[in-house]
Amino acid sequence: MKENLDLIDAYLNGNLETNEMLDFDDRLKSDPEFQLEFQEAKLIKNILREEVKLKVLQSLKNQEASIEKSQTIKTHTTMKKYISIAATLLLIVSLSYFGLFSGTSEVNGAKIFGQYYEAYTNIASGIERGTAVDLTNLKNRAYYAYDLGNYEEAERGLAQLVETDKSADNYFYLGIAHIETGDTEAAKNDLNIVLNNYSKYAEQAQWYLALTLLKDGATDEALSNLVDLSVKGDSYKEKSLEILMEKFGLKSLGETNPVIVVETTTRPESDESGGLGTNVPDGSFVDQRQVQFGEVLNPNNGEQYRFFNDRPIRDLREGDMIECIVLTKGRKGRKGYAFLLG
Repeated sequence: MKENLDLIDAYLNGNLETNEMLDFDDRLKSDPEFQLEFQEAKLIKNILREEVKLKVLQSLKNQEASIEKSQTIKTHTTMKKYISIAATLLLIVSLSYFGLFSGTSEVNGAKIFGQYYEAYTNIASGIERGTAVDLTNLKNRAYYAYDLGNYEEAERGLAQLVETDKSADNYFYLGIAHIETGDTEAAKNDLNIVLNNYSKYAEQAQWYLALTLLKDGATDEALSNLVDLSVKGDSYKEKSLEILMEKFGLKSLGETNPVIVVETTTRPESDESGGLGTNVPDGSFVDQRQVQFGEVLNPNNGEQYRFFNDRPIRDLREGDMIECIVLTKGRKGRKGYAFLLG
């Protein structure tokens, strides 16, 4: 029963390959019980989706009624209108250069990684070249090995350091050392830790995380990080835009769209503190990769899009209305892909 439901859910979400979809359709025709399960699951999903839409629309109506009731003075109403228009124009101007991508299936992530990757220079240890280094000190030994390009030794030393000294420096350079030794899973974990728990090295960590995801073939996840850097970044804004335009085929025009959150999952589940720390890790520090993914619905045309964040949006819930940039349109039974402007 559970296997059938998982298969049906994958079909409804557009996550089956072409041959799997053909097998699914054949089974629908030949298995009456399976067809009944499918129709029931489809009905339940549609009912839930409509309930979410109705709740959001009712919430918007309530907010509108509240605004009309509280702002009866014409001057206030006019000012509210001007502010709303100005905010909308600012958002459109800021993001107007984003357009739809042709898709990510033909993007050669490993080639992009090779073109753009270079190890980040060590600026953390304070070791000066040509001076004597106390190699009895674990930190000195780890960063000295990093400077020499002995990344396996640096990896071992930095891994020991983060057990007792959870700093942005140690996690970031450990992530780079993991990339150099080929341990991309560990690299993604440590770079994401920097991105979500620290302000120092946050942009650098997201850039190297995006490149690592490209190398691993996680193109959609890399795409989200590159768009995030292009919208909010500084040092890596131009490089990210270059990849998006030259490698992904970013078009020159685009727009933001209001969408309804239909499904959202955060891993690991955040606690009441929100799960994001500061430059001095406290109880909110999360020592593993934090991600957020799900689906959104455009209430105007019924189109659905998947999304993925390596920097989870706090308090994002099903039924919320949020602006997004649509990156790819759905096709051949598959949903499109969007970046949420949280």
